[in-house]
Amino acid sequence: MRIENMIKTLTEEEFEEQRREKLLSFDIYSELAEELVLAIPRSQRNLAEAAWLAAKDEGQRVLASWVGAKYSVDLLALSYSAGADLGDLRALYPAVYDTWLMHEKHHHAYDQSPLGKTSTTAVNSD
Repeated sequence: MRIENMIKTLTEEEFEEQRREKLLSFDIYSELAEELVLAIPRSQRNLAEAAWLAAKDEGQRVLASWVGAKYSVDLLALSYSAGADLGDLRALYPAVYDTWLMHEKHHHAYDQSPLGKTSTTAVNSD
């Protein structure tokens, strides 16, 4: 099951009654939740399409997989802060884990590619 189908976006009334993070406003919550729920499936869809993958280099693939993985954790944290049901959040963990496995796959492919071999964060100047 896809992440966006596994977590319910709270109504304003539910949010006000259940919110765990008192500094989080409904406007911010609803805006962020909408953005995340749109971005995660876009990443998953792209990474599942052979034509999309064939048209992208390893760097673009790893970036797309990172977006899905990072945003899935962001959605989990935002939903917790907003007061989502803990059972619903627990049910989301396997899908979040899967996004990170997909990222690991593409990150490894990037590291093994010519693009990854030339990408360094620190260069030895010896």
